[in-house]
Amino acid sequence: MGTAHRLHPGQRSRARPLPQQLADLALAVPQVAAHRSARMALAASAMPLSARDHKEFELMHPEKTAAFTEASVALWWQTALAQQQLALLLMAAETTPVSILRAFVHAGAQVLGHGLAPVHRQAMANARRLGQTRLQLK
Repeated sequence: MGTAHRLHPGQRSRARPLPQQLADLALAVPQVAAHRSARMALAASAMPLSARDHKEFELMHPEKTAAFTEASVALWWQTALAQQQLALLLMAAETTPVSILRAFVHAGAQVLGHGLAPVHRQAMANARRLGQTRLQLK
């Protein structure tokens, strides 16, 4: 996973809206899982592994670890930011129950969107890459 898209504290996110990320994942995850499952089944019947399969299978665990580690950091940072924003809102003189509710809903969506962004980015990259890769029958 490249570092070009990683966010650092105080950096603005280019994350897609949460509903769009969820829709993208609903399509990409089954595609990646099907491709990798088929690849594993084909590889198991034709041992030893090809260099291409070996590289792909070795990549699966580290890429997930990196994406979910990045997601946990993003969740933490966005939660800290949301807590500060909500505290400021609660101290404001013109705060209403409706404005508090809206702020909590918005903060929750922001936390989820930022936390999901690294996983979304990796899943979409996998779907693009594996979508261009043909399964090899040996």
